Amino acid sequence: MHYVDKESYKTQRFQPGIRIVRDNPKEKFEYVQNLPEIQREALLSDNVIKLYSDPGKGNLLTIGSGDNKDSPVLFYTSKQVNSESGYNRNTKKMEKLLSFTDSSSGKTYKELVQSIKHSAKTSIETTFIEYIRERYSVQSILDGFYKKKCFRAMNFRKKLGYKSSEDKLKHKIKKTFNPEGNKEIVMFYGDWGRNPNLKHQAPTPGIGLRRKIHKCIKTYSVNERGTSSICPECLFPAEYAIQRKITKEDYLTGKKIEIYEYVHRVLRCSNENCRIWWNRDVMGMLNIKKQALTCLNTGELNQDLLKARKIKKPKSSLVQINLINELPAEKRDPY
Repeated sequence: MHYVDKESYKTQRFQPGIRIVRDNPKEKFEYVQNLPEIQREALLSDNVIKLYSDPGKGNLLTIGSGDNKDSPVLFYTSKQVNSESGYNRNTKKMEKLLSFTDSSSGKTYKELVQSIKHSAKTSIETTFIEYIRERYSVQSILDGFYKKKCFRAMNFRKKLGYKSSEDKLKHKIKKTFNPEGNKEIVMFYGDWGRNPNLKHQAPTPGIGLRRKIHKCIKTYSVNERGTSSICPECLFPAEYAIQRKITKEDYLTGKKIEIYEYVHRVLRCSNENCRIWWNRDVMGMLNIKKQALTCLNTGELNQDLLKARKIKKPKSSLVQINLINELPAEKRDPY
């Protein structure tokens, strides 16, 4: 690790010349609309089980066939991954280890870690020097702490847990949608991706998870634009319709206030003659099916989905809006 001043960095980083771009050795996924006509006709045959997947952040995958309202839908969530991989167990064990006290300094390991207040991710010379000083003052103690074998064991168990969780997902897909095992499964995968990732949030296993699924189930990319914005039944815009009460701290006064905000995952069709309630991820999955079938039949994208505008969530309010559902319970969407 070395420090480079601002002028030298600009000189080295933006120097003119030939720039070599290496090809990505990893497999590139094909879009449905770019497939040749013969291959699209083969995918439309009854011998192929077509599944549609909507990737996301909380629900990593929402998978279904979308044949009817009774068709099964699989949810692969980040909470499920953390539980099956042992991430939650490792976090609790790590908190316990950090609570132990170092005999030489008389401080807990957590306090020693928190004593490094500056970050190494900086281009300011004075800030980086302060980080080096703080790191050097506790480095000898923390090196001995993190070299313990228990940390290697925790990482190895977590790696095995992630692999086991992904294998369970692949097995569950085949067991749910192809129990007899006599047909080929093809998955049409939404091209959503969070890049760059949200700050202070766990990374989304998007492309890595897809590559592992692709090894046993053929996947094709589908343009995901507008799939979470319109009702799959009538193609009218969807809207936020349910509020929940939450408690937040006012950053000006420091007092806790109760406000009502709209639930992100629950949407309702804005068409007065439809008014179907939707789970956002299931609605996205069904619209991905609509987009994929349009591409398979015509080789072109569905223009209704491309023209759909993003839903704007109304601001939180201090007063709850009482919503009246016009349709009886038996006519509501079961999702």
